[in-house]
Amino acid sequence: MVFAAVKPSGESVDLELPVADAVMREVSVKAGETLTGDVDLRNVIGDLNVLKKSDVLLFWAYEAPAALHLPRWTGGLVVLPQQK
Repeated sequence: MVFAAVKPSGESVDLELPVADAVMREVSVKAGETLTGDVDLRNVIGDLNVLKKSDVLLFWAYEAPAALHLPRWTGGLVVLPQQK
């Protein structure tokens, strides 16, 4: 899993794990199942105080194992709203 984060202005946000998620573990999901969970943003965004100043656009990408016969990279975006 890799992450990138920017403010809506395009200014980058410092990340703790800018290259890749250091925690490696294998998870299996059967066809038709959904995987849910939480990501502790303190392990991703270096200074969460950035959310007091602006929304943050957090992009993520997942490199699928070749055995899954999926596109090499799958990803998405979540908008972290500014905290009042």
